[in-house]
Amino acid sequence: VTGKSNIKVSPDYTRISIDMSDVLTEYDMCLAKSVEDMNIIVECIKNFGFERKELKTTGFEIIRKTEGYRDKYDDWKHRFIGYQYNQNLSFVFKNDNKRLGKILYALAHLEVVPEISISYFCSDAENIKNKLLGLAVKDAKEKASLLTNEAGVKLCEILDIDYSWINVTFETD
Repeated sequence: VTGKSNIKVSPDYTRISIDMSDVLTEYDMCLAKSVEDMNIIVECIKNFGFERKELKTTGFEIIRKTEGYRDKYDDWKHRFIGYQYNQNLSFVFKNDNKRLGKILYALAHLEVVPEISISYFCSDAENIKNKLLGLAVKDAKEKASLLTNEAGVKLCEILDIDYSWINVTFETD
């Protein structure tokens, strides 16, 4: 018998994720631009009480960028465009829609144009998981009782519990 459970909780934290990207012809210029753009973001969020260490880099890469084209003989060729940096940053704060609105407004008016995404999550995920497990066990027990009663047999001791998580989401975009 498989027990199922569902619980709805209000998230208490907001995560803002920022993705930045640019293409420059020289590698060192590309690296310098990534640092410059990150510093612009850092200065922006400092205005909202965040420290530099609260802005986490979740991904960074510099890749060689090319484009495809057809030459005068209609053969497919590639030409070098430059180097592209991709940087992913994020920071977290307690839910506060007023603060969120001000941060988004400030980020939208910077000289860099980052892609921004927002997600919400609960800080006490372990407590939520334990509540879900308790509800799932209760559901399984009720189903097992129903099945045994209808089958005309007696429910005895538990022989096996398969503790696996399927389709568990603790963060919402």
